[in-house]
Amino acid sequence: MTTNYSEVIDYLNPVAEKLTGWTLAEAVGRPLSEVVQLLDEATMDRLENPLRRALRENQACAFAGEAALLRRDTTTLAIDVRAAPIHGRNGRVVGGVTVFHDVTAARSMAKPSRPVTLCRCKCTSG
Repeated sequence: MTTNYSEVIDYLNPVAEKLTGWTLAEAVGRPLSEVVQLLDEATMDRLENPLRRALRENQACAFAGEAALLRRDTTTLAIDVRAAPIHGRNGRVVGGVTVFHDVTAARSMAKPSRPVTLCRCKCTSG
């Protein structure tokens, strides 16, 4: 998805539509913070979108921890999120691009499952 310098959405691709739950028509003109709400997976605290930092520092960046995307329907997806500034012909920052990938399946496979406790009791049938 792309935004202008003020972090107002001007484009969402079909994958971003599917992941966020917002259509392009619904998202265009809205603040990025309204459409893309990021949470720390461990604490569920809200996170600053990496685009804000990318625009401020004029360089690409990514969230270093495990982030979750709070979708429009209030479900969450584990995501990998990166952002970068977009430069105009004069070299000035004119907006930004945010890219995220659904990593829910990969993260769930990487997390240890709960241990199974085996019982060593004598069972009788009755």
